[in-house]
Amino acid sequence: MHCRVSRPWRQRRGRRAARRLGPPALAATCTLACLAPVAARADTIVAVAGSSVIVSGQPVGDATITAWRRDSLTGKPVVLGRFTGQANGLGPFSVNTTPPDVGGGDCWQKGALASPLTPDLLPGDAVTVTGAPGVAGGVQPPALTVLVPPDAKPSDGPIPGCASVAPFARNAITDAPQQVTGGPITVSGRAQPLATGVSVIAADAAHATATASATPAEDGTWSATIPAADLAALADGPLTVTPVFAVPDVATGAQAHLAAAPVSVQKHATSGDSAASAPGAPAPGVSTPAQAGGEPASPVRPGAVPPAGTATLQVMGLRVPARLSVAAARGRGISASLIAPAGASTVQLQLRRGGRTLATKTVAARPGTRKTVRLSSPAVRRLVRRGRYELRARAGSSPRRLGPPLVRTVVVR
Repeated sequence: MHCRVSRPWRQRRGRRAARRLGPPALAATCTLACLAPVAARADTIVAVAGSSVIVSGQPVGDATITAWRRDSLTGKPVVLGRFTGQANGLGPFSVNTTPPDVGGGDCWQKGALASPLTPDLLPGDAVTVTGAPGVAGGVQPPALTVLVPPDAKPSDGPIPGCASVAPFARNAITDAPQQVTGGPITVSGRAQPLATGVSVIAADAAHATATASATPAEDGTWSATIPAADLAALADGPLTVTPVFAVPDVATGAQAHLAAAPVSVQKHATSGDSAASAPGAPAPGVSTPAQAGGEPASPVRPGAVPPAGTATLQVMGLRVPARLSVAAARGRGISASLIAPAGASTVQLQLRRGGRTLATKTVAARPGTRKTVRLSSPAVRRLVRRGRYELRARAGSSPRRLGPPLVRTVVVR
């Protein structure tokens, strides 16, 4: 590789530098100067294959792969898994692709925990790749964050050799009735290592039950029952049953709350419509370990935004302004940016204060694509004043069938 300079004064300066430094030093300077722009233009691609991540085009130097998801209660990022290693710039920089007995391996690492975990990467989860300044002129490559694509296959756990080093961190409902009439809903499932509790709710398009709690056994199995009295307040038809797991953040060890994929249970008013599923059958829409594939998903390119949740009928990546002036709120309205989950055709945004809904906007959804919804109705311009407001975002299969809301606070001042 040769450096080319076009201006005569640079050529004269280069010749003077050559006489001072000598040929070896000049060659080294030229090589570094030429490498820097090449590294900056590298086409970095991140591909997710089950619970493995493969990064192509990462510049030479220390690099870290971090998998994360937002807390289902607070919206704060929760680290699911982390790996730090050395990118060589020639081959891929990856995690969970090489067993530890082959060249050191690339199993997920423990972070702040007592033991490592292999994350259960779900559609909508975020993967961030960061690098340290490398040999390319000491320039630190920018961090790259992508989303696990909506069509990604379920994680299938660590590769052989990593299972004993980094056990699988899957949280899921594995058994649930397809239909229920008059009685309770009992669901069971598994929880990741180090999980301390499970909370389960059922919801129709407008209301949700109180939380039913369970504590995982040593092997991670658990079971929770939503009482019939709680279900009586919900409308007949499909109910969404969602589990939330209390787990530690891999980076800090702090307690966090992660929602897993929900299941649908049909509620009937009369026993003539009921037909319970066979005992032990997997919950609808949940893949068993035998069904979980390990084929690579389509490569994900830069530019995606991390998600805010992973429930199938709950919006992800909800982003709102934390503070806003009265003039801005009345003039431009109040907007939110969100991602509709797979299976959703509608998203709805509401502005609320003191239990009162001030404005509502319902728009068509494009699952997996970030969308901005702006509330700028006459009611917003007339009613908004200084104070704290709630933005509630929901997603569903229709305007009448919306999942549980994701709530953010906006302070107008």
